[in-house]
Amino acid sequence: MVRLIVVLFIVILVAACTNDELCIGKGINEIKLSFVESGSDPESVISITFDSIGVSGNPVAYPSYADTTLSVLTLEVDPDSTVTRFVFITSDRTDTLDLSYRVRPSFISVQCGPELLFSKLDTLGHTFDSLVIVQDIFDSEIDTNIKIYY
Repeated sequence: MVRLIVVLFIVILVAACTNDELCIGKGINEIKLSFVESGSDPESVISITFDSIGVSGNPVAYPSYADTTLSVLTLEVDPDSTVTRFVFITSDRTDTLDLSYRVRPSFISVQCGPELLFSKLDTLGHTFDSLVIVQDIFDSEIDTNIKIYY
C-alpha cells in the first residue's frame, strides 16, 4: 500500500513538472499558397487583391479574409474532413480550390493526448489558370505548398 502511494506521488510530481512544450507536436493543418503570374519567365510572384477568401461549407469555424492584398497566403484545412474547398473572390472573378489530404491520429503521451497528423496534399479540382503542388506535406518549415498561376 505504501508503494502504491509513493508511486502515485511520483507520477503526480513528474506530471506537474513536465514542460508543456513537450506536448507540442508536429500536427499542423496549414498549407501555404503563393500566387505567380501566368506565363512569366522567370516566375514572378504577384500580389492580388481579394474581396474575400473563405472555406466553403464551414464559415463559422474558419476565419475568412476580406479586402486583402497578398502574394503569399497560409490557410487551414478542415481537420474534421479529408477534403476542403476554398473560395477566392476578387472584383472580377471567383475561383475555387478543392484539396484532399490524409488525416491520421497520433498519440503523443498520456499527459499530452492525441494529435492529428496531416499528409498527402493533393488537388481534386480548381478554377485557376493552373497550379503546381510544390510540397505535399504539412510542415511549418515549408515556404510554399502550392503555386497558383493567376
